[in-house]
Amino acid sequence: MLLIEFILLVLAVFVAFVRPTVCSQYFERLERGFPRLAEKRRLSVAVVGFAALFLRIVLLPILHVPEPIVHDEFGYLLIANTFSHGRVTNPTHPMWVHFETFSVIQKPTYQCYTPAAQGLILAAGQTIMGHLFWGVWLSVGLMCSAICWMLQGWLPAGWALLGGFLSVLRFGVLGYWANSYWGGAAGAIGGALVMGALPRIIRFLHPRHAIAMGVGLTILANSRPYEGFVCSLPVGIALLMWLSCKSGPPLRDKLLRTIRPLCLVLTVGCAMTGYYFWRVTGSPFHTPYQIERNTYAFAPLMIWQPLPSQPVHRHPVIERMYQDEVGAYWFARSGFGFGFNLLRRCLAIWKFFLGPALTLPMLMLLAILPYGLSWKQVSPSTRLLLVIAGSVLAGLSLELSLFSPHYAAPLTCVILALVLKSMRRLRSWQWRGTPTGLFLARAVPTCIRRAASHSTSPVTCASLGPARP
Repeated sequence: MLLIEFILLVLAVFVAFVRPTVCSQYFERLERGFPRLAEKRRLSVAVVGFAALFLRIVLLPILHVPEPIVHDEFGYLLIANTFSHGRVTNPTHPMWVHFETFSVIQKPTYQCYTPAAQGLILAAGQTIMGHLFWGVWLSVGLMCSAICWMLQGWLPAGWALLGGFLSVLRFGVLGYWANSYWGGAAGAIGGALVMGALPRIIRFLHPRHAIAMGVGLTILANSRPYEGFVCSLPVGIALLMWLSCKSGPPLRDKLLRTIRPLCLVLTVGCAMTGYYFWRVTGSPFHTPYQIERNTYAFAPLMIWQPLPSQPVHRHPVIERMYQDEVGAYWFARSGFGFGFNLLRRCLAIWKFFLGPALTLPMLMLLAILPYGLSWKQVSPSTRLLLVIAGSVLAGLSLELSLFSPHYAAPLTCVILALVLKSMRRLRSWQWRGTPTGLFLARAVPTCIRRAASHSTSPVTCASLGPARP
């Protein structure tokens, strides 16, 4: 798909500089009805989500209901089956030593080691529609709607609607988030709710936006807790700066109408999360992930941490997988290894989230920006988005585990917002008096759509390599 996209993009760039007015009448007719839908913001959000659900249903004869492949997927299936049967966790089997496997803790209870959000999504599909896959299907539709809603807070309505449709094409149909049980949509939903609520809180001071942020933070804490934290940290700093600002509404109104409902939602979310931890591990402050690492891991999670005491394994196949972490640990702590891992993760993020088509507007923007542009001349909203993206990349560079794109899921809406801001600037650019930028901006979604229509092979978990333990 990326190869097809690249070829189409090269052709589009050639046409943009040779004959940029080609097909202009077709694009103008198409764009004429776009603003009318975009002005109806709630309808736009619903249409984007429905488009993702409808396209995935249409492709079911070609892209069948996926089978679990990676051991993390089987762990999520364990959580989902537990929840769908009305249980929070399972008792330890009396012969648990013979049933040890990856992605599962056996003691103090029998449960998957991952956070609960993806399991809840799959359990909803199992309970409501009879199969775990329908939970994935619904979550991807909600993700695309949440991204569109987030973009409406940062961009004009028409660009937000375009970004919603781009999320459908890029993540909602052929990506492994829509074709596996590995997750990704939950983190993207949480990130979109947090990022979309921030400008609305500052602009409207309404409790419902604070509630949306609290729900987003709770979802992040139960899907991608570490990545969600580094993504939300700049948002928290921005909120504190807004609270301390003397202009605007009085501090009392800010606290009562935003901070109070936000704290109430977070209190409920923390209580529910702590209850789940207590039932699984016996302590509300001890996560299943900590149990798994303390039981099996030979290396820590973060690059600055020392090697832990070496655990005793009962099965050679499990021991071999975790022993590989030690070599990766020492490699990542070297200067070359740190740079190599960071480059590899940036390339994985580029390949999954951007690809050639969505990279073009950002590269062209760098080329057409005036010489000597300073950081202060960049708009405050763009600066905050860049800081959030940098915070997540810095946080990911400190992790020792193998990287998969869904680790950066909270950043999905931020990446799309930066791309759309680049496209918006590129659209008004002219080359020797011709609308070259306008044609390139129109060509980006066209290339993605054409590439997707010529590809019926989804990105699967198997194609991404091994999962982290």
